[in-house]
Amino acid sequence: MTPSDSEPASAPADIKPCSTRTFAMIRVDSVDVVSSRGRGKRQFKSNVRSIADNGLYKPILVNAIEHATTGRYHLICGEGRLLAHQELKKELIKAEIVTVPLATAHIMSLGENMTKCPPQAVEYAYALQEMHRQGSSLTDLSRITGHSTQYVRSYLTLVERGEERLIKGLEQGLFPLEFAMKVATSPDAAIQHILIDAFDQKLITAKHVDVVRNLLMDRMRQGDAGGKRSQREAVTADTLRRDIANLTREKERWVKEVEGRETRLFRLMSALQRLHADDTIRSLLQKHRLGEMPTLQGNYGS
Repeated sequence: MTPSDSEPASAPADIKPCSTRTFAMIRVDSVDVVSSRGRGKRQFKSNVRSIADNGLYKPILVNAIEHATTGRYHLICGEGRLLAHQELKKELIKAEIVTVPLATAHIMSLGENMTKCPPQAVEYAYALQEMHRQGSSLTDLSRITGHSTQYVRSYLTLVERGEERLIKGLEQGLFPLEFAMKVATSPDAAIQHILIDAFDQKLITAKHVDVVRNLLMDRMRQGDAGGKRSQREAVTADTLRRDIANLTREKERWVKEVEGRETRLFRLMSALQRLHADDTIRSLLQKHRLGEMPTLQGNYGS
């Protein structure tokens, strides 16, 4: 269950001066990796080469909550550096040692790993979700990510729905959050993919999603009528392009028809005004009690 933002969240660790932090050389084989994170071979080789040539610049971060009883440390951050030391057969590694509850250590580890994920990685999204589940409030996550709490709330909604394609597109800047949220509410996964493809091909904008989604749903319902779903034409971005073109032509035709009727009406009113300006015609009309000109309600011709 996702914790409410009104509940107290685990407070992020304050920044401490070096004089109050504990650093030590600890045995490499005394560190347990609680939650391993995958890493690329190229990056790992680069880490090994750098440490072999230049030594370790940044110590790993470990939790000593159980060290007094087990003699073991729990790794919070620095798995790549630890593995590089193992690869180089080193016995000792420099570490910063903290003593925090396991839940706090887990959140610290998630926060560290999240900042290292490429922005387009779905792992970033799931790390954010896990931090929220562990107690970080929307305010905490807003501070970490640099986005508003409303953005974080909507983002977490996408994660909870499993909208990986939308999350990737959002992080890559392919479309705005408004578009992603509208697509996520579409009831059919096929419609979601078509909408994303249509946006990518610049067929629609975020403002048009609702109209186009209804168009797609109507098309799919019509295709399903009578149990003929398997026989209907597959709905794709290309068929959507054609449907939008047809709708545009129909709208243009309707506008032209309305404009034509409006023009004929104005011509009729102009002819009546000219007739009414003629004294003979006006006298004849008044004789038959038709001297009052008709009036139009509303504004026309503006």
